[in-house]
Amino acid sequence: MESAQICICASESEVRTGLFLIPEGVYDFSASGHWFDASIPAGPEGYPSDRGPFWMRWFERWRRQPDANWFELIGAFGNGEMFNIGLGRQGYRPPKQGTQELICFANDLSGFYWNNSGGVVLTVTRAK
Repeated sequence: MESAQICICASESEVRTGLFLIPEGVYDFSASGHWFDASIPAGPEGYPSDRGPFWMRWFERWRRQPDANWFELIGAFGNGEMFNIGLGRQGYRPPKQGTQELICFANDLSGFYWNNSGGVVLTVTRAK
């Protein structure tokens, strides 16, 4: 099995991993580390709105991936497809539109990456 590790920095709205996932492949993801949404600490699984200031609930629907936690690790492709990674994901099959580069980021509001810090380490393993 082939594996790669990439640091995903919280202050970057788009981390190009340099990993090109092929549609026929099956991939496993695991992540570890800590990052900060302003002063709120989180792991790759992120945190629910009730752990932050009360007003965060008002902005949930404008997160880049609305159905994921704040600061959850998200994977994406150039075609707009996004998927939740969090602490890990097993047996992921990429979109069928050809080989595409994996892009990752902390789930936050667009334009609000300037106050973030820290990073998590993502391990991607081609399982098949």
